[in-house]
Amino acid sequence: VLTKCADSNRRGSEVSTDFRFEMCRGEEGEMALGKYSGGCKVQGGLGGLEFLLHIVLEERDLHSVSWQWVMGRLVLLERLLTHLPQDFSLETKTAQVNFQRLMIIIDFTFQQLGSSHLNISKLARKVFVLAAKNTAADNQTFSQVRELLRALEPTLQLRIRKKLTSAIEEAYQGLATGSATSSVDPREARTPQEQDRSAFLEKFLN
Repeated sequence: VLTKCADSNRRGSEVSTDFRFEMCRGEEGEMALGKYSGGCKVQGGLGGLEFLLHIVLEERDLHSVSWQWVMGRLVLLERLLTHLPQDFSLETKTAQVNFQRLMIIIDFTFQQLGSSHLNISKLARKVFVLAAKNTAADNQTFSQVRELLRALEPTLQLRIRKKLTSAIEEAYQGLATGSATSSVDPREARTPQEQDRSAFLEKFLN
């Protein structure tokens, strides 16, 4: 099913991705056992996020798998990061668990940033940025991402840095806009950490 997430048939790809995504939602998902039958339910539902991530991000020699194997996983990871943001946030009570999730996703996608397969490299960069931008909530974790990027060749490194910087700025600007009232200057509403964000990102970019 994971490989089918990268199927050239759009409908087949969407159905496969939807299926896996709902499994990741556990008891809240459409795949929860007994959801429609009224029968007994299984605690955690069918699969659950941890179970699926373990399968999606299993250790494999990436040189021995097909491009569909990689692409299918990237497609699902993009869906998870986009639609389940709280499960990958470092600003929640489950920050430690979410940290582990983010780092294994970052590690997986990092290996594909320079892929010779155009679609894989393009999606890998998108998923990498989606995961890495969440680490900006913790400077120590973000520093690990910064060090990781140093291993890339200069042109690709700069490209990823720019994409990541833009994604982080966009995310924080959205938070500031959502929390500020019409009578309060957004700059005054930000915490000291948020006020230092622009300078921090400028340093990161350079």
